[in-house]
Amino acid sequence: GDESTVEPASKLGRLGGYAQSKWVAEARITSAARRGLLPCTIHRPGLIGSDTVTGSANTNDWLTRFVSGCILIGGYSYSEEKEADINLTPVNHAAAIMLGLSHAYDARWRGACQKRQRRSGRDE
Repeated sequence: GDESTVEPASKLGRLGGYAQSKWVAEARITSAARRGLLPCTIHRPGLIGSDTVTGSANTNDWLTRFVSGCILIGGYSYSEEKEADINLTPVNHAAAIMLGLSHAYDARWRGACQKRQRRSGRDE
């Protein structure tokens, strides 16, 4: 689907509770942004992997469990000729990117709030 929009509500029935709650959150945020109540961008980072420094990972994540299970049962093979890539963003990289993006948006939002306060005569 189009990454700039929230999927229609008609597709909710096929989704589980987690995806449904994400849909509601995205729809509410998008609605507030359209009305000019807050500037926002919805980021959907995809698969997030373990930390590149500590190796820490979410042990309840499906991919971590899948890979662990494959290793435990010996259900994997390696071949120089066949590669299987999985695109993962390390959690420490994803956190740094999101933090950087939030600071950029925070500065823009602070500027917008200050302009609104000056126009309304409030001096906060």
